[in-house]
Amino acid sequence: MTTGKVVEWMKQEGDTVESGECILVVESDKADMDVETFSQGTLASIIAPAGSEAKVGECLAYLAETEEDIKIARALAAGLSASMSEQELDKPLPKQAHIETSTVPAPSGSSSSEISTAAAVASDPAMKQSKSASSSSSSGMRIIATPYAKKRAKSLGVTLEDVVGSGISGRIVAEDVEYFAAQRSGGGATAEHVAHDPYPTQTPVSVAAQSYVHSLPRPSSAPPATIQSSSGSSLAPAAKSFSARGGISHVIPLTAMESAVAINMQRSLDVAVAVVAVDIEMTQFEKLYGRLKPKGVTITAMFAKAVASALTKHPLLYATCDAETGGDIGDSAIIYNSHVNVAVAVSMPSEHGLITPVLEKAEETDMFELARKWRDLLKRARSKNLSPNEYASGNFTISNLGMYGVKSFQAILPPGQSAILALGSSNPIVTADDHGFIGVRNMMTVNLTFDHRLVYGTDAAEFLRTLRAIIENPELLTSS
Repeated sequence: MTTGKVVEWMKQEGDTVESGECILVVESDKADMDVETFSQGTLASIIAPAGSEAKVGECLAYLAETEEDIKIARALAAGLSASMSEQELDKPLPKQAHIETSTVPAPSGSSSSEISTAAAVASDPAMKQSKSASSSSSSGMRIIATPYAKKRAKSLGVTLEDVVGSGISGRIVAEDVEYFAAQRSGGGATAEHVAHDPYPTQTPVSVAAQSYVHSLPRPSSAPPATIQSSSGSSLAPAAKSFSARGGISHVIPLTAMESAVAINMQRSLDVAVAVVAVDIEMTQFEKLYGRLKPKGVTITAMFAKAVASALTKHPLLYATCDAETGGDIGDSAIIYNSHVNVAVAVSMPSEHGLITPVLEKAEETDMFELARKWRDLLKRARSKNLSPNEYASGNFTISNLGMYGVKSFQAILPPGQSAILALGSSNPIVTADDHGFIGVRNMMTVNLTFDHRLVYGTDAAEFLRTLRAIIENPELLTSS
């Protein structure tokens, strides 16, 4: 990860910060993460407001210990350091808060017409309630909220489905919860609720309108922001052009997750891949699943265990090539991994993205424990609460579209891995057995996409033969 998006500041300028206290939430390409400070002091100035993008190591805010440091920090933040006296500049700079994750571009500002519209909507409780209802459970969409917002909702007895999110892409932040709780109790809007508006404007609006304006989507037709030159004159923006194919309805920028997926798909083109396939009889495997399902074992855990067991006999299939993209493979090496970390592709419909939670050391873990781990990973993946290691440490991936009725497909190889297994659906097929007797058997087609720089066709075929033997005779999986 090279950049991160600031989702929410849980402290405002002037607030006291303790060491180890969580001060902001940062969105990476796959998860929202709380960021703690390792110093104490006063949050003197916020450099990167909510909704903005920052590179790894870039300054997000200044922490100061004294009143003089606060003055210096705010001058630095305002770009006034050149006008400060030499004596002031000789003093140590205030502490800076940094991030170590990733993000997306910050949205542009609002026009005055948008603010007027927001004021009209916010001043009409019926319209606001209608928007709240349409953006919550009645639409069938998952509610997206920061971890701290969820904690505040629980402590204040607020149902997140009733709250209108003011964060990026309608995300609910802590101040939305506090604002809703205040409105519910008749306390009205507070100044603190509008202080974090990531779309600041000089146009005066009512408190209610200002607290609501940044939750509205910014249409692509909004006037582009101008760039100020050093002389103060306005420069024309470099507008991005889009080709119309049947007329442009609207343009929606990629989310952080969509951008990450797109980048990884592009990187996969730099690898020479090949695909082999095999049909596997599922009769005994499905019977075993029928017996274990009441005990909490999932089909995903069973496949993960079968794959991990097969991989232990074929370590090349979960090895890694250390050649950089575009580098000379002849100067690189094969890295053999100590454990089988099985990543399983999971769709994120609400984010229009994909994430791969990892079942670590799957070869050492029994199916019952794998099932327990998988339920926990899946729950936290869909609420974007996985740590980077829980979705980025896989060395072999499983992609399963069989539950959608897909008979066969070829998965795209994830960067840094040797192979990915695509599971199709299990279907009854009329076949002849080894003795020539005709019968109906449930068959599943699996496709293995592999990095041909490391894995050759015979390596892939031998792995699939081992996997087929395990799935067709699965009883040993319960004892390992």
